[in-house]
This record gives sequence, structure tokens and C-alpha cells, in this order.
Amino acid sequence: MKKLIFLILAAILCVSFASAQIAVPKLQLNKGTTQTIRVLKPFALFGCGLLSGSSHGVGEIIRLDYPTFQKEHPKADPYFWNPQLSYLNKWKNNDPTQGPAFPLSTTSLVAVTDAYHLLPAVERWSLMAGCITITLGEKRPWWEYALNFVALNAGYYVGFNALYHLKYGKPY
Repeated sequence: MKKLIFLILAAILCVSFASAQIAVPKLQLNKGTTQTIRVLKPFALFGCGLLSGSSHGVGEIIRLDYPTFQKEHPKADPYFWNPQLSYLNKWKNNDPTQGPAFPLSTTSLVAVTDAYHLLPAVERWSLMAGCITITLGEKRPWWEYALNFVALNAGYYVGFNALYHLKYGKPY
């Protein structure tokens, strides 16, 4: 499971850095005019949305129906994935009377203590990366903003539905 968490965080960083570093190809159009074609940005936004929606889907499963998650992933550590047990991870020796397990484990860094807190954080971080990628204020046609918005939302809904409804079999 630690590998999964590492991969999720690495994907967030890759998507956010890739979207900021996208080389914009130029194509020669009619009568010698050059127009910048932003081809890769919608794909980066779709990826941000996909990661966000997937995180939301798994988060809803562990929150609302942990036995379904456990059946699908029998080797998953319940002390990380099961919210009824994992909330104790933020406390020293899993005992709230002993105080926090480490500095900020109950506030700013609670996302590293269990899946219940990590998944919503990944959902927010990847949506923020998508919003940064859109970069309002650039001078470009309105339809590019619309395309970017649609790509981000499409990725979110594909990710959520692929996991929540298709993988875990929850009804629509």
C-alpha cells in the first residue's frame, strides 16, 4: 500500500510539473499565419481529473462500504485503509490520550496517517494542479478555456465512475 501512496503522490507531481512544462507546438496554417495549438494541455487536465475522481471513488468506498474494499483488496492493511481503525494512526501508540504520533499528525500532516485522510487530499491536490494548469489570464480564445474545463471534469467523472461503479459495483 505504501507503493500505491507513493505512486499517487508521484503522479500528482508529474502531472503538475508536466502541465507547467508543456512545449507548445506551432503549426503553419492558411496564408502563412501561425497559430499556437495547445494539444497536450487537455490531456494533462484529463489526467488531473482522473486522479482526482479515482481518489474520490476509493475514498467513498472505504468510508461507506469498507467490506467491499476489503473483499477486493484482501491484503490491504486495515490499520491504514479501514477508517474505523486507521483514525488512531495519528496518535502516539494509537492512543489519543498520549498525544499526536508526530508533529502536525493531527492537523496539517494528517493525510500521511491513513487512507481516509490521504484520498481527499489527493483529490484536492490534483484538482488544484488542474486549476493551475488552466492558467486564467492567458490571452487565448474562450473555447480553449471551455475545452480545458471539459477535459478536467471528464477525467474526474471517468475516474470516479470507473472505480466506484465499475470496479466496486456500486449502483448508479
